[in-house]
This record gives sequence, C-alpha cells and structure tokens, in this order.
Amino acid sequence: QLSPPRDAQRYVHRAGRTGRGGNGGTVITLYEPSEYPHVHRIRELTRQKFKIEATPGPNEIHHAAVSRILDDLLSVRQEELEPFISDAEKLLGQHGGQVLATTMAVLDARHADLRATAEEAPSLLTGRQGFICLLAHDPDHDLVTGASQLRSILSSFLPASSIRL
Repeated sequence: QLSPPRDAQRYVHRAGRTGRGGNGGTVITLYEPSEYPHVHRIRELTRQKFKIEATPGPNEIHHAAVSRILDDLLSVRQEELEPFISDAEKLLGQHGGQVLATTMAVLDARHADLRATAEEAPSLLTGRQGFICLLAHDPDHDLVTGASQLRSILSSFLPASSIRL
C-alpha cells in the first residue's frame, strides 16, 4: 500500500486482498514519516504486529543486485564456462575490470529500458521475476502529490497492467 488510509477498516480491507481463498499474504505499506501516527493507530486497532523496516537506500539496493548477480555467475557449471574462458581472459587483459563491471551492469539490466526490464529482469529488492524496484526522490512532493499522479508517471514508463499501488 502506498500511504496508509486513515481508517483502520479500509486498511484491513486492502490488506485482506493480499490473501484470498484461504491463502496467506504479505502486506507492504510505504509511508512518509508524517504518516507514522496513522500506521501506529492501525497497529493498535487491529492488534497486528508490524515489522517496520527502513526503505533500502542506493547502497543496499546496489549490494543486493551485486549479490544476486554473483550468485547467478557462481552457479554456472564448469562445463558451461569452458567455451568462454579464452575470450574472457583476452577481454580482461585488454580492458581490465571494466569489462566485468560492464557485464554485471548488463546482467543487472541497468542499461535496459524500463518496459523490457519490468517484464524480463528480476526485482533488485526481491529477486522476483516480473517486479521492478524504482527509487524516487521527491521529499517535498513537488513532482508527485498523490497515488494517482504517481500512477500516471509510472504508466509513461511501464505497461499499465504492471502498476499496482
């Protein structure tokens, strides 16, 4: 949820949509520090324990991406590597570590457009396919004043069907 509702019942209704048909679900609520009193009141009224975590910053997002890439790289079997070793050694000799950094950026899809990334690359936060992590900085709400405006901006980069606020 983007911004908690002021009414706890609305929150419960929204949260209930994450688990249907007897299945469980996880609710993630993004909120500004000024909205904490609403979250606190919802916690008290619903008697639910909330795990509160800080929003990951650029360093955490970068390290998660690098860890995921390294896991992928190190999971390749030796027999799959053999055809590439000679070329890789030549590239490293000619370009040094920059060629490996470029490879990691390609694997991370940082050079790709957002539409393709949303459909193909795993999320930087969760590693799940079909999700994308976007970091937006608008502390004074000069650019985005509400969820509908955020949806409009995101839809200019991503397919409307992929946007869930």
